[in-house]
Amino acid sequence: KHNKNKKSHPTMDPTTTDPETNSNSLQLQTFQPQISPKSSVNPQNFHQNSTVSNTKSCTNRWITYIGLMILTGLLLMSLIFSGQIVDFLQDFLGWFEENVVLGYFLYVGLYVVVIPTLLPATYLTIGAGYIFGEMYGKLVGFFVGFGVASLGLFLGSAAAFCIGRFGLKLGEKNLQNY
Repeated sequence: KHNKNKKSHPTMDPTTTDPETNSNSLQLQTFQPQISPKSSVNPQNFHQNSTVSNTKSCTNRWITYIGLMILTGLLLMSLIFSGQIVDFLQDFLGWFEENVVLGYFLYVGLYVVVIPTLLPATYLTIGAGYIFGEMYGKLVGFFVGFGVASLGLFLGSAAAFCIGRFGLKLGEKNLQNY
């Protein structure tokens, strides 16, 4: 029911009365974008040009990723065969045995940093097995390493959740303006 005393703007009121049938009908207004003849964007070629540039940038990105993976692999191979990684692990294990409590906090802290940054935590988990296995023996070291790794994974996941849930609200509000 329409209020007859209420004045409505003709373009804002979706219902109008058809004088021939004396019934209400719904007017649908469609938006048609106007492209000026001076515009440099051709709507027919716009999608095609963006697809070509996206394909080129995607190919270049993959080439860069593959190149970085090959360089990282070569660097790791050179470090493994030169014995520097083994020396570093032995030095770290010696420091860890001297500073046990600080070592636990450092190990859990590494997980809290690695998990939200989406770096692979597999190396930390394997390292936990090695470090705690050498410190406490294989059986006890397994359970201690499992506990420290699980605590680090839990806290790292909680940190990632909190960053996504609370820390990125400002970015979400800025994106809504577009």
